Amino acid sequence: MRTAFILTAIIGALTLTPGFSGESHAGRTSLKKGDEKLSLWCNGGGCYTRKTSSAGKGPKTRIGPGGSNNFRAQKAKFKKQGWK
Repeated sequence: MRTAFILTAIIGALTLTPGFSGESHAGRTSLKKGDEKLSLWCNGGGCYTRKTSSAGKGPKTRIGPGGSNNFRAQKAKFKKQGWK
């Protein structure tokens, strides 16, 4: 009984460990408008955008606080501006 409890605790700890090791992403998407591409992503630290073109990636720009609700709001804002 004690061995089963210890094994269950170890397996549970190993299962949860990968979730804490990486960066938490609230959302990530790529949007297009004509020939331009825009990457939008949010994590616990904020929401960011980066424009990409055939010339390469542009600078990362912080556009607001992070979180999944803010990601959805930012995505809706860009969609209203014509990004698809």
